[in-house]
Order: sequence, then structure tokens, then C-alpha cells
Amino acid sequence: MENLLENRKVQIGLAFILPLITVLLIHNLVIGLALISAAVLFYTLSDEVLIPLTLFAFLIFTSDVSEIIRPILTLVILAWLTFKYVNKFGLTIDFNLFPKSLYFLFGYLITVLLISGFINSAYINGITFAVKSLVFLSMIFIYTALSQESKNGKRNFLLVLIIAALVLSISVLIEFYKAGIGFIISNVVIRYGGIYSNINAAGVLLSTAVPVIVFFLSKEKHQASRIFYFVLLAIISVSLIITNSRASILAAAVGTLIYLFLINRKLLKRLLLFSSLFVVILILFTPIYDLISTVLRFERIVNTRSYIWDIAYDIISNNIIFGVGPGMFPNFIYKYLPVMLGTWDEQSINFVYSEAGLGHAHNFFLFYFSELGLLGLLFTVAFAVLFYNLAFRYFNKFKGSNYTDFRITALAISLFTGALARGIFESIGIFSYGWIERDLPLWIVLAVFFSTINKNRVYAK
Repeated sequence: MENLLENRKVQIGLAFILPLITVLLIHNLVIGLALISAAVLFYTLSDEVLIPLTLFAFLIFTSDVSEIIRPILTLVILAWLTFKYVNKFGLTIDFNLFPKSLYFLFGYLITVLLISGFINSAYINGITFAVKSLVFLSMIFIYTALSQESKNGKRNFLLVLIIAALVLSISVLIEFYKAGIGFIISNVVIRYGGIYSNINAAGVLLSTAVPVIVFFLSKEKHQASRIFYFVLLAIISVSLIITNSRASILAAAVGTLIYLFLINRKLLKRLLLFSSLFVVILILFTPIYDLISTVLRFERIVNTRSYIWDIAYDIISNNIIFGVGPGMFPNFIYKYLPVMLGTWDEQSINFVYSEAGLGHAHNFFLFYFSELGLLGLLFTVAFAVLFYNLAFRYFNKFKGSNYTDFRITALAISLFTGALARGIFESIGIFSYGWIERDLPLWIVLAVFFSTINKNRVYAK
């Protein structure tokens, strides 16, 4: 059987036959042809290209492009990644890949998800989110392990983030172009997500890519390459602004500033000087300020969120230990509604109720506190403390001895800090019970970081 599967003709035959069977099952020729193309690529490209390509597929095609292709593609990629891991490492698990404290922490989270779910009679939610979290973390574990098998594995992972963000940016710009600029006249709030229907999720990917581009730009010495990265930075930054995801704009700004503070403070001073001049120009030229204010909705930064936070506070007050159960926050929104039915504020809250999907609390810490109680809040604090303790330990270790690993560690610190800054206004982008679309961008960088420190085999006890 093994020899048969190693036969090239059999492999190519299977590459065509299996997707064709899928076409017959789902009656969609376009998706079928896409699957055939994907199967052919899987048998012709090297793992060094294929593994980052699966990340690209997760970032782009498992977003909101197709409700049909998303679960199929996710299952296929997860199965292939598992096969690759077993093929390279067998059934053995190198627990040194992650620090032991991380295993204990997420084991604790999965236990809390189950306990909170069962106590609040949200059995299905508890089990579902526990399994999703476990699958997501296993996937990150596999990516981390596989990235070490390739000379350029870590670099390719970071480049995939930029490429995926560029594809998303182009789709955002096209959508913006088609819509026109009538919002300037009508004073209508504009938000565009391109191929992402969840605009805040689009902001997560774009805001993660910005510091990653700065990471590559800061080490680039060739003028042509620097110009290329500057163009990429401009395109993705403009697209991020067009998404109007202000929390993600904050995350990109904080992440970039922290990275420059850790790596190149001279460049940071220049950037701050330029930013100060830009702010002065905004103040002096009222029409420009009014335009930016219209786009970014300065006057509406916390209005709906303040009501959501009031609801979260009421939920926490009455369910302080175990919360209301994983994913159960929306069931309590109208129970603790702080505004009159039929008002504009109620409609805004209803939009959050209908569209958010998960993380309705619009704050990372309130999200866990309200749904999982004090046990959930403990996880969020412990995760931040664990990460910074580990990251700064290696940041100081690499400083002056290994510049590449030093910069990667600085990038991980900056992106995690940016994600926490976004976490003040959004629940997504750190760990949303293993939601790939919302959490994967940050965890790609964390996988690169864990892969970097793993080769040293020295973890904090």
C-alpha cells in the first residue's frame, strides 16, 4: 500500500479524482476546479512553499469568501498538516516546543470552558469551544514544529502575513473605489472590509501586518527593497484606515511604536516628530481634520461600547465566579439593556447582538470575565504575565548576542502589546476560543517566536 501511494501516477490520479468526487457532492464547478488546482499544487510544490501556503489559505479563504469552501478547506488543511507532522516526527510530541507553563495555562482554560459551560447549562458551547481551542492550539504547535524544519520557515511565515494583508488591502481599495467618495458630502460612516465581511477581523490582519513590514524594513539595506516595503506599508496602512477599525488602527500604532522603541529609538524619534507635525497640520487645516474625523468617527469611539460595557458589568455582578457560560453573552444583552427599545442606541446594540458572532463585550478582559467569571479573568491576566515574563527574559538574553532572534522577540512583544491595546475596545485578536480568522495573525508571529526560543532549549522554570 505504501509503495502504491508513492507512485507518482497514483498520486496525480488521486489529486484529480478526489476533487471531482467533491464536485459531484457539492454541485459547484468553480469550487471543484479550485480544489483540483489545490490538489495539483499539493503534489508539485515543496513543503517549504506549501506550509506557508496553507497559512495563506487560512487567512484568506477561511474568512468569509465562501461558507461552503471554508469548512472543507479547513478540514483538508488540518488533515494534511497532521499527516506532515506524523510523517516527520512520528507520534512523538516534543513538549519542549512550548514552555510548560503555556500547556498548564491553556489546559486550565479548556477546563474552565467545560466547567462554566456545564454549570450554566451551556453544554454544547462549552464542549464546542473547548474542542475548537484545542484544535487551534494543536495547529499552532504543528506550525511551530514544521517551521523549524525549513531554513526559511520563520521568514516565510512572516511574509505570508504581509502577502495575505496585501490581498485583503487590494480588495478593500477596490470596494472603496466602487463605492465612491459620496460619504464626504453625506457625512455617512464608511467601513469597508473587502473580502472579509467581518470588518474588525480585517482590521486584525492588517494591523498585524504593519509592524511585520516595519520589522523587514528596519533590517533592509538595499534602497530598492526599502522603497518596496514602504509602498507595501502605505497600501496596507491606507486600507487599514479605510476599514475604519479604530481599535486595529490603535493596535498597529502601538505595535509599531513599541517595536521601534525596542529596536531603533532614533527612528522612533523621527517618526514621533513627523507625527507631531502631522497633528499640527490637522489642527491648522480644519477641512482636513473634519474629513478624518468623519472617516474615523472620533465622536463615536465609546458610545455604543459604553452601553455594552454596562451590560457586561451587570452580567459580571450577577455571575462573578463562573460567568454566564462560553458564548452566552448575547443571551443576556436584552436582559440588562440600559437603553429604551426602539431608540438609535438600542439599534446599535442590536447590530452588535446580531453581527458580532463572539466577543460581544468589546473588551478582551470583560469578554472572559463576563462569560467565564473570575476563572476566565484569571486566564487573561496569567496569559499576559506569562508571555511578558518569557519574552523579556529572551529579549535580554538575545540582546547583543543574536540580533535576528532579538528582533523577532521584539516583534512578538510589540504585536502582543498592540493586541492588548486593541483588547481595550475589541475582544478579538488574542484568543477568541480558537477562532482562526480572528486569532491566527497574532499566533503566526507567536509561533515564529516560540520556534526561535525553542532552538535554545532554555525555558524559564
